Amino acid sequence: MQSYVPVTGASTGIGREINRCFAEDQIPLILVSPQLEELEKVGYDLMEVSKQPIELISMNLSNLQAASELFRRTEVLGLEVEYLVNNAGFGNFEKVQGLPEGKDEELLQLNTVTLTGLTERFLAKMLEQGRGLISNVASTSAFQPIPNMAAYAASKAYALHYSEALAEELISTGVRVSVLCPATATEFGKRAGVEMIPFLKVRS
Repeated sequence: MQSYVPVTGASTGIGREINRCFAEDQIPLILVSPQLEELEKVGYDLMEVSKQPIELISMNLSNLQAASELFRRTEVLGLEVEYLVNNAGFGNFEKVQGLPEGKDEELLQLNTVTLTGLTERFLAKMLEQGRGLISNVASTSAFQPIPNMAAYAASKAYALHYSEALAEELISTGVRVSVLCPATATEFGKRAGVEMIPFLKVRS
């Protein structure tokens, strides 16, 4: 049976580039994003480099039951998953008291709760298989608190620490965990409401 890799946040930015890496290695993909039109474009482009199946799943991973629903869909489709890339996430650039009600809750649901839920569900199957790779996308923001992006930076610190701890737990199981902490230009700023995050100084 072929082993697939679900990539969340697959339609833009880092997720889109990760897709291409797997496609070039001829690994079947499950592309996940709420943006169906963009997802279809990405899937079509990847067909130029991959001869393997590419499944598209359009869903909002900010919902409470998103992890259970995505896992259930892969089970219904009969797709064996050996890799998982938790890339979906967003940030808000605003003082906490200036944010719309519930906005940081939505952020934390996607950046931490869904990431954890997907990791735990697919991990159980990987342990049964005795092999697998989970890659969680954090950020350089994971290494410091960031005013005006308080919840985002905290969520990425969570992704970093959770991944590092889990990697230690899984030594000798055949399942590996990695965490990426990139700093690169993507569409992230557009959703966060800022073109460029200003240089931050720590006040003494």
